[in-house]
Formats: sequence, C-alpha cells, structure tokens
Amino acid sequence: MTFGYEARTMDQDHDVIMVGAGLAATLTALRLRALRPELDLCLLEEQPRADDHHTWCCFDTDLSESDRAWMSPLWSNHWEGYQVRFPSHQRQLSTGYNRLSATRLNQVRDEVLGDCVHYGQSVKTLAADH
Repeated sequence: MTFGYEARTMDQDHDVIMVGAGLAATLTALRLRALRPELDLCLLEEQPRADDHHTWCCFDTDLSESDRAWMSPLWSNHWEGYQVRFPSHQRQLSTGYNRLSATRLNQVRDEVLGDCVHYGQSVKTLAADH
C-alpha cells in the first residue's frame, strides 16, 4: 500500500486497514474495537483533521434495539418525539429521533481509537497482497 503526500510504502502489518475516517469507517472501527479489541486497526484519513461540519440523524425505528443501545452513548441529542408544523396542519410524533454531530463523532473517535487514526494520509494504491 502506498500512502502519504510523499509516496511512502506502509511497512507495518495491521489486521484491518480502513481508508477514510468518516461516519462509516469510524462506526465500523468503533464496533470492531468493542467486539474484537485484540485487532490492530488502522484508519487513514486524507484530511489533516476531521471535518466538523456534518450532522447525521435517524429515527429510533431505523435501528434494531441492540444497535440503538450501542449507538446511544454516541448521540449528540436524542428526542423522544417531535412536532411537525405546516401552515394549516401540525401534529406531534412519538417516534424517537437522534442526532450525531461530526464534533461528537470526532471526539469519540479520538478517545476510543486514539493513535490508530492517521490524518493527512493520502492513499495512492491499496491491495490485499501489499
């Protein structure tokens, strides 16, 4: 695997290497760390620091009960219900709603994954046999 702004070859073996430190890779790495703490994880992110300008939301019903329990500590906000308003109509919905900010995701990523996240690393090639 070649990565970096200067073409370097990665000479360290890892059990799992993920390219990018966005939502999908971070949640995958957090879950792997929780379920398989013995794995040597490596996340390579091209940006010099993580982006703080995203927000992800979902309904409680979008996740299984076990996934909701696992995600619960990550939420920036959780509402048991919410109100929808239109000019001539409004109603209260009782479905739980969750918000995860990039700031919170970054905080948890740095706390839990620590030095396995490498910022400023541009991946040039990636292959299973390297």
